[in-house]
Amino acid sequence: MELVLQIGGEMFGRTVFGAENLVQEIEWPRDDASEAPSSLSKSDYEELSELLFKLTRETFKDYKDSKLGFALSGGVDSSLALYLLKRIFPDIDVTAYHSDWDYPLNSELEYAKIAADFAKAPLKVVDVSTPKQIPFIDDALSKTKTISYSTIPVYMTFNEMAKDGVDIAVNALGLDELFAGYTFHRKYYERSRIHAVPDIKSIAKLRYGPPLARRYGTDKAWFLSHVAPLHATQFVKDSDIDIGELYEKKIKTKTMWNSIHNFLLDAMLHNFGNLISRSAKSCNLQVVYPFMHKEFMRKCLDLNPAVKVNKAPIRTLMREYYGFPNVLAARGENLDKIGWGGTGDPYFRDKKYMETIHPDKRIAQDWFTEEGMKSIEAFDINPDVRILKMALFLKTLELV
Repeated sequence: MELVLQIGGEMFGRTVFGAENLVQEIEWPRDDASEAPSSLSKSDYEELSELLFKLTRETFKDYKDSKLGFALSGGVDSSLALYLLKRIFPDIDVTAYHSDWDYPLNSELEYAKIAADFAKAPLKVVDVSTPKQIPFIDDALSKTKTISYSTIPVYMTFNEMAKDGVDIAVNALGLDELFAGYTFHRKYYERSRIHAVPDIKSIAKLRYGPPLARRYGTDKAWFLSHVAPLHATQFVKDSDIDIGELYEKKIKTKTMWNSIHNFLLDAMLHNFGNLISRSAKSCNLQVVYPFMHKEFMRKCLDLNPAVKVNKAPIRTLMREYYGFPNVLAARGENLDKIGWGGTGDPYFRDKKYMETIHPDKRIAQDWFTEEGMKSIEAFDINPDVRILKMALFLKTLELV
């Protein structure tokens, strides 16, 4: 459970609820430094484009006569995948579904409308505002056994697809992991050349003071300061999982870049992929992931890290090869992506929602340390995303 609270999901197939793993396994990166060129040529872009068309044809060739429901956020990944689908199969029966949180500060609805119009696909907006989520909380958590504040809106979107008679759901998961779209990747380049200070062991092994760990700590300290800072590991009683040990056995490679990829690719499969796949299965839908194509993934992982941070090659293809509106190709390019992920504000502002998932302190005492209980006590006063995950975990315990 420690991992669930640290990363909002599962890691290397570990889940406290024993939920089924529904996502395909993949080939992991080779454990060596990339010798690929630090820039892409015209032929490289053409090869990448050919692979994108190939993966689209191969993913959907057996579904040409099916009714498809496409999860469209309006970000780079889903906008590109929908465009490719409609360009190769212009007559395919597909409807784009956008989940709208009715939270104007972080709304992506205008981008989803532009993306659907550009791809020439109909768009259906699903209201997943917090009042609408409340009736789905029990079903979503009990059926998916997946702890995330995204679980319920994802479940609601697939439920809407099922009501509309959709046969196959489509999700564009993968480009963030394959093309270095996370803040984690950018911080890799900000890392000091001084990777360790062996004479000061308390700093060299540090994972608790993020500024020091990220500048002077060992690779392990730097990594854990991002994914498992002290506050996330001192809340859980009797955990049988040591993320430091897991790092040594499952994540650590000769290069920090590959270590990051091991972590994020695993999160793609066991965390995000299972959240999506379990939600779809709960609604009797099969979900396909076009970007999880073996040849395409191998090509992406072989690219030099320097050429692909923040999905730079994908943005170039969108602008120069496919004619995308720049408003879509530039989503998040200047670290300004505004999507709902990463904020709990819509929940914290809804008193009824917070009452519905209010943690039972008697149950919480069985799972959380004294330090963790202090956070639970703050649920009504100063909630944050970490406390929200703790509450959803306890709610799931009640249901399953």
